[in-house]
Amino acid sequence: RVVLRPGPYVCGEFEFGGLPAWLLRDGPIELRTDAEPYMGHVERWWGELLPRLRREGLMLDDGGPVMLVQIENEYGHFGDVSEVEADRRYLERLADLARRHLGDGAQLFTSDPDDLAKLTRGTLSPSASRLGSEVLTTVDSCDVPEDAWAAQRSFNPPGRSPFFCSELWVGWFAHWGEPARPNLAAQRARD
Repeated sequence: RVVLRPGPYVCGEFEFGGLPAWLLRDGPIELRTDAEPYMGHVERWWGELLPRLRREGLMLDDGGPVMLVQIENEYGHFGDVSEVEADRRYLERLADLARRHLGDGAQLFTSDPDDLAKLTRGTLSPSASRLGSEVLTTVDSCDVPEDAWAAQRSFNPPGRSPFFCSELWVGWFAHWGEPARPNLAAQRARD
């Protein structure tokens, strides 16, 4: 099975979050918002990628392997959908765009750290959005699995929150020349 994370923003640990540097060739633009030209670029990217998944039969409801599609990554570090209308609109626009290309059978999700404040700021919970019951909230880091799952469940409709740790961190990367970091794989497996 495949958990697809097509961006637009994929990870804070990568240069520019995985966004292409050419986005800035004409000067600064607002990123991770529903503002233009950013969303125009997102629409072109997803307009190329996502229909291919459907055409090639890669989505789970077509018998393919793609079972989950992430629409944003750790947005709670950046925006606040609970307080800022434009931030909520941005995530809803991403969800609507994914639905337009993938259909209603695609299971969409967001991922934020298992911290209630960041989850509140970064997810489309049923109380915050018309799409909250359609876009699952998942957690990452999951240092204490029971706490992470409790946080995740509090943002999803009852019965729609299987524990899913979207990024199980068993260590941290080291930059070139830095000493290696401890590998916590055995500890995480015991947890």
